[in-house]
Amino acid sequence: MTVLGLSGLAGPGLAGCTTSSPDATPATKRPAAPVTTPPPPPPDPDLPVLSAAVESERHLLSLYTAALERLPDLRDDLEEFVRRHEEHLAALTALVGPEVDATAAGLATTAPSTTPPSRSETLAALVAAEKAAVTDRDKDLRAVQGADHARLLAVIGACEATHVVALDELVEKL
Repeated sequence: MTVLGLSGLAGPGLAGCTTSSPDATPATKRPAAPVTTPPPPPPDPDLPVLSAAVESERHLLSLYTAALERLPDLRDDLEEFVRRHEEHLAALTALVGPEVDATAAGLATTAPSTTPPSRSETLAALVAAEKAAVTDRDKDLRAVQGADHARLLAVIGACEATHVVALDELVEKL
């Protein structure tokens, strides 16, 4: 007998093999348990602090943009500050999303400011804004709960503190 012959003999016999007997009745169907979706996670408690930092970075960028429009001869000196604030904004936005609204987060927004007309007043306004940002980041560090958030805010605050020193040096140089 060939292998094919054996498989032909075994085929019909195996086809009848089942785990239930022909007399067995189908299992009683139970109703499916109701599907419940888990509640959404609670909002990040650091969201208001991070949102305020986003608004602060946007404000600083607007001041630098206005300063560059007013003092194009300082472009080489100020572009590095702009680049760093853009990096800060990108890092913060990655945490909270691009559509952050400080008002929706329960924060007061800063009214847009105009750049003062003279060179010295423009640079003084940038120094004052950077100093205010350093103070704000220090307050943020006292309020924030997440370690990663605190680390990012500390790095941003330290960078803004170096901006104050660098801008003061620029003022002295000019």
